[in-house]
Amino acid sequence: MRQNLTALEKAKEMVVSDPEVLSGMPCFRGTRIPVHYVAWMVANGDAISSVLEAYPTLNEEQVDAAILYAKAYPFQDRWKRRQPWQKQRPISSSKTTLDALSGSA
Repeated sequence: MRQNLTALEKAKEMVVSDPEVLSGMPCFRGTRIPVHYVAWMVANGDAISSVLEAYPTLNEEQVDAAILYAKAYPFQDRWKRRQPWQKQRPISSSKTTLDALSGSA
């Protein structure tokens, strides 16, 4: 257990999330390589050597860290996150028929 926690802490040190870089998607420090993309490649059956070929600036330790980080912090699609304004009801709404829109009503 202690070994896994240490590995996760090390993985977290390799990852940064900056709103100015890829809209805050977690990336490897100093790169624009999304951590979850690397983990998805491995999860979809790509060999680690293929991942390293696709991202030559990464090393095997970073690929392992991506897998661990993605397990600990699953991907949060920004469109699925609840936005504060979603709790509010519309101020007004009305129903319009298709005929009314085309002007043939």
